[in-house]
Amino acid sequence: MATRLCRPPLDPRDLVQDVLERTVRHLDRIPTDDPRPWMIRVMRNLFIDRLRRQSRTPRQDDIDEVPVAAPVVEAVPWWQRLEPEDIRRRLPELPAEQRAVFELFAFEGLSYEQIAARLNIPKNTVGTRVLRARRKLRELFGGRDE
Repeated sequence: MATRLCRPPLDPRDLVQDVLERTVRHLDRIPTDDPRPWMIRVMRNLFIDRLRRQSRTPRQDDIDEVPVAAPVVEAVPWWQRLEPEDIRRRLPELPAEQRAVFELFAFEGLSYEQIAARLNIPKNTVGTRVLRARRKLRELFGGRDE
């Protein structure tokens, strides 16, 4: 039966070996009058399991034929190459209110609440000015997306 079931790359001798191992392991479950039907059922189940496992894993031949692509080297985005001095040189081009808020936020590391208290403006206004300053700086640096 194992020979009828198995075709290359499955080996019928391996299937018989697995059935015999299961039989020895489960002697207490096997019907005492005739163990053949039980063993045939185990063989079919093991065979089906092997076919399923084989269909999920690619064969070695298939793997060897697949070309391997070179790893993609990701370029560093332009904004990560900017130095603080690059930004400071362009700050005079921002409107005064945006420049003041952006300097306190980016270079002094103050929170929105601290900036709002220092400049006596609402916290939401601080966020808006920081956002607009960032957009203007991106525009001044060409907004290039390399």
